[in-house]
Amino acid sequence: MAYIDLILNLALLVALSVLSGFIDKRWPRDTWPGALLQGFLFGVVAIIGMLRPLVMGPGLIFDGRSIVISLCALFFGHRAAFVTTGMAATYRLALSGPGVVMGVSVILASAVIGLGTRHYIKPLVRPPSTSHLFFLGLAVHAAMVALMFTLPEEFAMSTIKRLGLPVIILYPLATILAGKILSDQVSGILSTKKLQESEERFRKLFEGHAAVKLLIDPDTGDIVDANEAAEKFYGWPREKLRQMKISDINTLSPAEIKQEMEKARAAQKIFFEFRHRLADGSIRNVEVYSSKIEIKGKGLLHSIIHDATERKRMEEALREKEIQYRALADSGLALIWTAGTDKLCNYFNQPWLKFTGRALEQELGNGWTEGVHPEDLDRCVQIYVTAFDKREAFDMEY
Repeated sequence: MAYIDLILNLALLVALSVLSGFIDKRWPRDTWPGALLQGFLFGVVAIIGMLRPLVMGPGLIFDGRSIVISLCALFFGHRAAFVTTGMAATYRLALSGPGVVMGVSVILASAVIGLGTRHYIKPLVRPPSTSHLFFLGLAVHAAMVALMFTLPEEFAMSTIKRLGLPVIILYPLATILAGKILSDQVSGILSTKKLQESEERFRKLFEGHAAVKLLIDPDTGDIVDANEAAEKFYGWPREKLRQMKISDINTLSPAEIKQEMEKARAAQKIFFEFRHRLADGSIRNVEVYSSKIEIKGKGLLHSIIHDATERKRMEEALREKEIQYRALADSGLALIWTAGTDKLCNYFNQPWLKFTGRALEQELGNGWTEGVHPEDLDRCVQIYVTAFDKREAFDMEY
């Protein structure tokens, strides 16, 4: 019968301890209100256990308060443990009887062992394992069995014989069961915290970055999010950008945009060159570096937009200059060639090609040496290489 009463009592306490998870979501355990509410809840649970105890005699009761108090101290710290311990000890003193000294001592010992275990394993950093919970339950209830010697002599030995083994066997197991519920809650809290920290890091990286950034839904073309740099670049408020589609700023046709989106969905990373429209109607050349990311189960494109308008203008100006210089070089009488730092020729003008009668492809690299008379070749090459290494002007006849 003792085993059945203990099991029913402990099952009640385990079930009630689940309520702490609901409190923790509303008032986190690391705050004063959260800690005090958890302490109050566990104190109520401990008292409920004492309302339906295993009665060994008038004023001599056994229940699951030791489990509740030790777990409260382990998972919620000294503030909660102080409340729970105070409530349980006060109620046990009010019940009085020959077991009052042992009862209060067990309450205090459970809190101390729970707090010591908390200091050792740091449950808010790493949730307690099954072995941690087992040894906590074993330590608390070994202390309980030892404290049975504080009972009056006529009760001590009979109580130890009747309850010593059930307490040592069942109570650590019940500690594991109730503790795993609380441990899973901690795991959930840590997972949520890590996810929140990860999202916060991404948010800061996204929001505060100097580069223009957009989050785009590749299925619909919706602009899901835009950072502050995007607001400054495009000229629309971020709230407006978040209501727009990429087709509102891309000058490509809808069919072309759809085709580019399909490319983006197919590749992990992709580079685009587009012309984007700003709020003032102006058009800018942009380079878009897009990569796929997943946020809350939704695949999105994380796009970094670089304004390439000025570089494009400079490139176009350089191309125009190059055309002009080539025209000048080709229209004169001088034979002109240029070489890179690798000593290989990379340009010959038209008068040179006309004089040698060879195609440009034949002359490029070190092809020019094929037009040198064999008797002059070694000398010419030596002059060329030496002058090139020293960055000196040179002349040679062949």
